[in-house]
Amino acid sequence: MLRFITFSVLLAVLTVFTSKTADAQYRTVKNTAFKKGEKLTYVIYFDSFITGKIKAAYGTFEILPESETIGGRTCMHVVVSGATFKKWDWAIYVQDRFDSYIDEQAMMPWLFLRRAKEGNYEADQDIFFNHAKNVAQFKDNRDGREINYYIPTYTQDMMSAAYYARTMELTNLAPGVNYTIPFVFEDSLFSTTLVYMGKKKVKIGLGKYRCMAFKPKVLVGSVFGESYPITMYITDDANRVPVYAKASILIGTVKFELVEYKNLRNPITSKYK
Repeated sequence: MLRFITFSVLLAVLTVFTSKTADAQYRTVKNTAFKKGEKLTYVIYFDSFITGKIKAAYGTFEILPESETIGGRTCMHVVVSGATFKKWDWAIYVQDRFDSYIDEQAMMPWLFLRRAKEGNYEADQDIFFNHAKNVAQFKDNRDGREINYYIPTYTQDMMSAAYYARTMELTNLAPGVNYTIPFVFEDSLFSTTLVYMGKKKVKIGLGKYRCMAFKPKVLVGSVFGESYPITMYITDDANRVPVYAKASILIGTVKFELVEYKNLRNPITSKYK
């Protein structure tokens, strides 16, 4: 009951912040890649000279079956969650949840929630988007900070960016072509550039897939030691499902592998028989 009341208050605040957004004119993004009800499940492997290769965590990307309305706009509710397997909690405890409410027409977020526990670190954060006024409002529920800052129209959050990328026109690409996507994290505006690396065959536990490979630009700092340490592989079919990713971090290597998918919008045609 308390959680319901809290969320109702949150939506009330958001409705005020995004007032008159229903009257604004926004783009229409053609989405043939995913639908409500889709769920993707991944296993995350970690490899370092200290631990060796371990099956460390799992994560899910789920679009909930029902739409929600924010500021008069119809939204998909995406829930991304991840956690370490219990046997590794003592070493690398992680329990994260991210909620993104994505405009079904314009493929942009109106609300982003971050609830994270990573070792001794905890985050309880909300980001409200007002694309009509080009403003994002960051709220830290732990220390009470509230910060408004400028965003370009159609700026994404970390999760909505992944879904928006799946809607982009990717046919007839040549290696080296790149796309830039603005996104927010906490109280700051960033951008990532996706560089297309060509088509590749990828073999995972679910089988062998024809994929398109991309390298996204990341922030160099406490996790990554270079700007393009990640290679992502998405199915070369209408679904654009990420099936595998490999990332070099400062203390080792992280790999993400798709282990289950449900309610895809289209048949999987990129899988080799």
